[in-house]
Amino acid sequence: MEEKQIISSLQQMVLVALKPVLTMDEATIFTGFSKSYLYKLTCRKLIPYYKNKGMKGIYFKREELEAWMTQERVATQEEIEQEAIRYTVTNDMKKGGRK
Repeated sequence: MEEKQIISSLQQMVLVALKPVLTMDEATIFTGFSKSYLYKLTCRKLIPYYKNKGMKGIYFKREELEAWMTQERVATQEEIEQEAIRYTVTNDMKKGGRK
């Protein structure tokens, strides 16, 4: 990549990071998803988006995209093990201890 292209790409990324409302093209940069995948998500109403009457295109709130992208957190192995211990101890106490 040429230096001018790199600078242009960086400027575009900074602009996207600062804007509260994103166009489809900006949302693809922000999320890393393809345009066709974002269209599929919007058609199935699986992602929050906006479409104003009289305006072309669809729009996304950056903070809603962030929330949507991070809504299904996967627990760490340590968290799973701690939950298993807590569950075992709680159920043993309900049953009156181990026999």
